[in-house]
Amino acid sequence: MRTGCLLLLALLAPVVVAAQQAVPASEPRVHLGPFDLTPSFWATSGYDTNISRESSATGAGGGYQTAVIPQVDVWWRLGPVSFGTASAIEILRVIQTDQQSSNFNHFNGLAISVGASALTFTGIASHRNHYARPTGFEIGERSRRIEDVLRGGFGWKHGRLAAAANGGRLHVKWDAAAVYQGSNLQESLNRTSDDASASLEYELTPLTSATGSFEVRRDRFEYSPVRDGDSLRVLGGVALRPQALFSGNAQFGYMHFTSPQSGLADFKGLVGNGVLGYEFMSSQVLVGIYRDLFYSYDTSMGYYLMTSIAASYRRSLLEKWEVKAYAQRAVLDYRYSASTAVTTSGEVTRRTDLGGLLAYRVTSATRIGVNTSWMKYTGGQNFHGFYVVAFITYGNVWHQRLDSPLPDDR
Repeated sequence: MRTGCLLLLALLAPVVVAAQQAVPASEPRVHLGPFDLTPSFWATSGYDTNISRESSATGAGGGYQTAVIPQVDVWWRLGPVSFGTASAIEILRVIQTDQQSSNFNHFNGLAISVGASALTFTGIASHRNHYARPTGFEIGERSRRIEDVLRGGFGWKHGRLAAAANGGRLHVKWDAAAVYQGSNLQESLNRTSDDASASLEYELTPLTSATGSFEVRRDRFEYSPVRDGDSLRVLGGVALRPQALFSGNAQFGYMHFTSPQSGLADFKGLVGNGVLGYEFMSSQVLVGIYRDLFYSYDTSMGYYLMTSIAASYRRSLLEKWEVKAYAQRAVLDYRYSASTAVTTSGEVTRRTDLGGLLAYRVTSATRIGVNTSWMKYTGGQNFHGFYVVAFITYGNVWHQRLDSPLPDDR
């Protein structure tokens, strides 16, 4: 159940999480002396009716996409100290009527964890180089992007009370030749983001905890310092453990964002995310909501508030088979970034996703199946597309997703 909740959070997230799962699987499949290893392998191949994510009026076309993604996670434990690494590569091949292309993506992460009684320390460093789309649910063609992450934090637990303090830096670098709808992505999106946070969790019952967190972040743009921004958020919520009738977690609260030099309006409002799951017999239902602020690729648009709600239903059949259906509705609202009220419909983009999966578990670690996904944009962007893909997966469920995950596991 826990895995399903986290996967849905990944589906809801409108941007690729910068610090991908750098900590290897906790249940390794291979033991080599002091080392624990979990090798993984993904291969997908399918047809997309609108690869370039363009309106049919501009000549949008379909094509075939094939991705091969091997990965390995390694742990080395020495008393209270654990060292880990995760590495993944992706070979992506795209074939369209008038062109063909091949791209190579890779991810490498290092982690260290030190536990001493009630106090623990965790550090993560990762590097990802991939050919990806622009920010989040804003559409566009793929462009090369590099992300470097450094994170560290302390955790403390005593009785029912747990506390944590974390900080990190994300550096995002787009290729100089990456241009989308007249915007040079290097100039508009290359940035360094620093954040620091503190959180508390109190166990109300063996299955329920109350949570609270405080976070500050500063974004500094390399080529467009006028876009520099600072934000503060205070969140509160609840966590329900998998043994409860319902399980999941939710955190919602207040965010204040300001970018004085850009001339954009400050944002003061509600943000947060939550996932609620329920299991019965051989079925699982998940419902999630996500609301947060993100920079637009278009400097004239500034930023957008993304609100999304998603639901999925999964059922196991005859022990080996699995069926799944999901739906999602997202709204990208650019009107908050304007210094004066904007009433044109073009400042709001709406996205709808529908999809399904049929899979067969060959072994405990291997699945094969078919996944379908349909999406439609209306408003500021207008296009639709359908994607069907066959896949085979082996190994760790914490796959280091690069550019071509399964449609419902974004």
